[in-house]
Amino acid sequence: MPLCKLKVPFFVFLLIAHITSLKAYSQENAFAKRLVFSFEPQFGFVMPHHDYMAYFLKENISGFQLNVGLLTLGSKDWHRYYNYPQIGAGFYHSSLGNDKIYGKMNALYLYVDRKFLPLHYRLNIGNRIAFGLSYMNKYYDKESNPTNIIIATPINAFIQYDLMAYFRVNQSITVKMNLGFTHTSNGSIKDPNKGFNVINTGFGLQYALSDERNVSKNIPSSEEHKKTHQFYMGVISGCKSITRLDDKTYALMGVSGEYLYQVNPTTSIGGEVAAYWDSSNKDESEPEDGESFSDIDYINITINPTYALKMGRIYFAFQPGVYIKNKVNHYGIVTNKVGLRYQVSPKLMASMAIKAHWLAKADFIEFGVRYNIL
Repeated sequence: MPLCKLKVPFFVFLLIAHITSLKAYSQENAFAKRLVFSFEPQFGFVMPHHDYMAYFLKENISGFQLNVGLLTLGSKDWHRYYNYPQIGAGFYHSSLGNDKIYGKMNALYLYVDRKFLPLHYRLNIGNRIAFGLSYMNKYYDKESNPTNIIIATPINAFIQYDLMAYFRVNQSITVKMNLGFTHTSNGSIKDPNKGFNVINTGFGLQYALSDERNVSKNIPSSEEHKKTHQFYMGVISGCKSITRLDDKTYALMGVSGEYLYQVNPTTSIGGEVAAYWDSSNKDESEPEDGESFSDIDYINITINPTYALKMGRIYFAFQPGVYIKNKVNHYGIVTNKVGLRYQVSPKLMASMAIKAHWLAKADFIEFGVRYNIL
């Protein structure tokens, strides 16, 4: 198996190891007493972002999610800034509009479930963000499934964002409703990779072993805030495929510089400039451009504003942006990244992001190492 295909599950493993290493801070709030379980049926539809995709969609989707969460104590700054969120892991299962061609999707993910209003409110609103891996039981194969030109790999990245509504029935049971967006794709590791975008809604029941209003405490933090200004130098790598007509894989390497200003202990804003050496540029360029193609045309340069949310050692990074140098005309000018970062040490950070063109056309999965020089 190519190295680039091993990096995604390895990074997710690091996140799981970090979350499962969390310890209870008192006998009163032992780990087991903080557990929360939920079952959430899901309904919705696949967004057909290509005409040929819509042709094969026969029905709406149905499925469910199972979640096991952990109530936060308030012992960390980010617990209090995010209103004592629930963190955990879950399983997602759904159809994709055509069982014969597109099959079904199963996913394992990590999530953060946050309420916006004070926890003692019986009726509340909030959101959930989840990252993980999906498994597709049907995918493109030129012999057995040539009409599925949406996705070519069984294992893919999984991202979900939901707006949530909650109604607390009693100290243990909560009714939940959601409206959200689910995306899965392989980051162009193998073509085709149009990806699935699903609009989903549903309801569910949550059972908590303890009343969350009593678990969360305003415990003084022993954390030391980091410097207000940070400047990260980084190296980036990845790989991608550009056509389903061959098995060729193209390597990408790059460097980046990113300035971040820490607004508060959980939020940073700034910007990143990245230069990528993309070995696919020559084959992706228009035929008339081939005659004038030079070595410098392998380089793409982007500039991306950064909005980063910090939860312990984990960062969620959102980076809309534009190309300031790009040889491949059909990429357009807009590019964006959504990713996860893990703080290995006070200076060193590992990162993973899905880099895309426009809003939803994946370019490649970017892996990086960043070092704060300030």
